Amino acid sequence: MKNCSAPESPRRAPPNRFAMVLLALACAAPAFAQTATRDSAATAWYTAAQADLGRRAFVANCAACHGSSMLTIFRRQSSAAKYFNFISGSMPKHLPGSLPEADYVSIVAYMLRTAGFPPGERELTSERAVLRQIIPADGHGN
Repeated sequence: MKNCSAPESPRRAPPNRFAMVLLALACAAPAFAQTATRDSAATAWYTAAQADLGRRAFVANCAACHGSSMLTIFRRQSSAAKYFNFISGSMPKHLPGSLPEADYVSIVAYMLRTAGFPPGERELTSERAVLRQIIPADGHGN
């Protein structure tokens, strides 16, 4: 005779280990990405000499219109790539895109230094994959 006090529970299939691993990775990905962006402030993306060149290019081509507001504009960008694309495509206002690419890159280096990013041994380049890794808000400068 069957025990009628409790119904039989349906048998559960064993968990799919592959699906569990994928779920764990999906949950961990945002935390990993956040950690990677936070590290952008500690990475030396430019040289001090490059930032000096950028300061001179900024004073000659940007300061008359933007002055100190350029740092605020830089910090509001989601990446240095967005800032580079903006300045190299639309600045200076009277001759957009007229500066040599090296000047735009040096201006980004100057903004990095002004934002509190440390200088290093390797020069910054216009390589978008690298510039996308730099999060301007990660700097802690003035």
